[in-house]
Amino acid sequence: MLEKDLLSVIRVSSFHVQMLLVRQLLDRLGYKHIQFMGRRERKEKTYLGGHEFTADDRLGLFNVQTVVKFVTGQDIRVRMLDELAGVVRRTGSDYGILIATHGLTRSAELHLGSHEPLRIRVVTGAEFARLLIQHKIGVRDVPTLQVDEPFFRHLDRMSRQVSRFIEAVK
Repeated sequence: MLEKDLLSVIRVSSFHVQMLLVRQLLDRLGYKHIQFMGRRERKEKTYLGGHEFTADDRLGLFNVQTVVKFVTGQDIRVRMLDELAGVVRRTGSDYGILIATHGLTRSAELHLGSHEPLRIRVVTGAEFARLLIQHKIGVRDVPTLQVDEPFFRHLDRMSRQVSRFIEAVK
């Protein structure tokens, strides 16, 4: 139930709030050098929405680059998987991760693995919510785990400030 409650709050949150959640989760998962790739406004995207991050990290003796594509508001389609594979190839990245607030279309599910040898991982909305809960992002423990509404209000305020800043510097 908590997973569904958290996912519904995420889905109605602004695009910037969702990006902040993804950024925080990536940090908790161990990605430390995370950067936004270019665009920061939904209107600069196709109607499908989404955003990409890069994470350049050191793993032992190796530098590892990961491209993370975040998609909101709809199921993952084959086109999104193809776009991520293209970015992974073009940037010479080691991994690609597609995180979404929803699930996979049937055709996308059948298409998974078709980009091998590229290493691409898909995180659907349900798994995204589980990861957030596991890493205590957007939830609080009083007396049982529940959605942390003050946390989301805080992110929403931050989101509005970021939006105003972006508008001011245009």
